[in-house]
Amino acid sequence: MIPPATTRIQLIAAARACFAAEGYEASTMGRIAEAAGVPLATAFVHFPAKQAFALAMYHGLVADLQARLADLPDGAVAERFAALMTLKLDLLDAHRDEMCALLAAAVDPKGPLGVLSESTAAIRARMAGTVHAVVAGATDAPPEPARLAGLLYGLHLAIVLLWTQDDGRMARGTLGLCRELLALAGPFLPLPEVSAGLGRLDAVFGDRLAPVVGADVERSARWLLARLMRHRRLLPGVAQGPATEDQLALHLPAIRAAIQGGRPLELVLPAFPAKSPNAGKVLGKLPDMAEQVALRSLQTLCEELAEAHPPGVRMLVCSDGLVFADLVAVADEDVAAYGAEIDRLLQDLPLLRRFDLAHAFGAVTPAEARRRLLAGWGETEAELEGQLRSAPALGTQLDGLHRFMFEDGLALHPGHSRSQVRKWARMQAVQVLLRSRAWGRMLTATFPEAIRLSIHPQPALSDKLGIHLLPTQDVWLTPWHGVALLERDRFRLVKRSEAEAMGAIPEAVDGRPSHYRALP
Repeated sequence: MIPPATTRIQLIAAARACFAAEGYEASTMGRIAEAAGVPLATAFVHFPAKQAFALAMYHGLVADLQARLADLPDGAVAERFAALMTLKLDLLDAHRDEMCALLAAAVDPKGPLGVLSESTAAIRARMAGTVHAVVAGATDAPPEPARLAGLLYGLHLAIVLLWTQDDGRMARGTLGLCRELLALAGPFLPLPEVSAGLGRLDAVFGDRLAPVVGADVERSARWLLARLMRHRRLLPGVAQGPATEDQLALHLPAIRAAIQGGRPLELVLPAFPAKSPNAGKVLGKLPDMAEQVALRSLQTLCEELAEAHPPGVRMLVCSDGLVFADLVAVADEDVAAYGAEIDRLLQDLPLLRRFDLAHAFGAVTPAEARRRLLAGWGETEAELEGQLRSAPALGTQLDGLHRFMFEDGLALHPGHSRSQVRKWARMQAVQVLLRSRAWGRMLTATFPEAIRLSIHPQPALSDKLGIHLLPTQDVWLTPWHGVALLERDRFRLVKRSEAEAMGAIPEAVDGRPSHYRALP
């Protein structure tokens, strides 16, 4: 159990529910603590003011914004910045009362949540990195994009402040004007004189808009991120190669902050849910050599990173099996047994810890935990379908889930036609995606300073870093949807049916099926 995380989750969920039911102004700290079942004094330890709950919600809003970056239009700075701000204003509109209250507190320079205060430094750096990514990826990006990004980040703050003053019309009107002026300025952005002028902003704002980073910190941060990205898991069709400046900009702020703060680098990886119910893919219901090799590779990664970062590296493996077990035809009891075996394996891997839905919501049934997850962090199916129409990267993720559900559905429903199974798989995949996104939002709110990893392939510009756990020819395949195949002196990941079709020999460890060995 991880009590601080559990308490934080309970409080944020209660606050969101109270805000939705009673309104922000009517919801008191006492009411929120009571709804969460937490002593008021404990609530104040985690959230010193009601506005701090709005700040936690804002962290989630920025994470949602970053998740949409891959769908921004290619083109000039003017077009990309306008598209980013339009997305942000749309997200702010959905939580107007809470965000207005947060921004009212943010303009108080002596308050605990001042927009340029230390308490908001982490989210400020994350949003500044988002603007930097937008500028660096533009077709007319200046030679030093960070300087223009700093100016646009300040402009973004002014637009958001205007958003609080009416129904958003002033902010959107101002954004339209900024877009026109940026378009006019576009041809001049690469000029040295313009870059020098932008550099003078550093003398005005110092480290308030973005932290000043020394050369040693920057060098270490870039090395750590390059190591994380060495074996990126990218979507099919995305060109492999070194990460570009816009791709780095999203993740560098969190690494810089860990280095400057002298604290461990936190990594969060949703993974290791449970074995697929499809016997054509896996050897059984419990972790086997595929999981062991994958976990060892994660431990090795953390050890390598820790060599360059003395405070250490911690990875939280967020098992999401209970999140959607009922949707993928896996019993909650099988998920629990799988998780218990993963815990046993982690005893020898000290840099890895596990976190699941039971940690998040305590001693409630899995069904109740799922209900609370969706109630606190979910969205409606209509809202998701609306995003799918304008977010190709999200559609690709749904297609990947649909494929897995279809493959497993064929094995689970042999009496149904392929078209029937395909339709069923699409409906289930949508529900899996809804819960997966809710789980991701909860993790962002609970571990706001962590770098998000993913076992799924990602766009080149993504808020999450896709990583390979085992070599495989199928970028979507995972240890819990496949088996480990030993070829000479290395393992790779395949489906069980593929290993058997090759004539590979099944191997057992401690009397239990473990992996396959390829014939010489």
